[in-house]
Amino acid sequence: MYSRLKLQSGRWLYKQDRKLAILLAMELTAFIVEYLFDSLQWIDVMRGFGARLRATFRELDAFNNRLI
Repeated sequence: MYSRLKLQSGRWLYKQDRKLAILLAMELTAFIVEYLFDSLQWIDVMRGFGARLRATFRELDAFNNRLI
């Protein structure tokens, strides 16, 4: 079962959704080496950045499907 947090606006937010929102914000503000130095793309691959983005996308897609 989901554990809930009550927001000041009176709406409920599930801890799982809050975790996803924080993760998405962190990844959207992350430094991507490839954008500045194209030849250093391998650094992003070594950090696993692409895999984390794909995993976050899947979680966000599942969240959007729950809303619809």
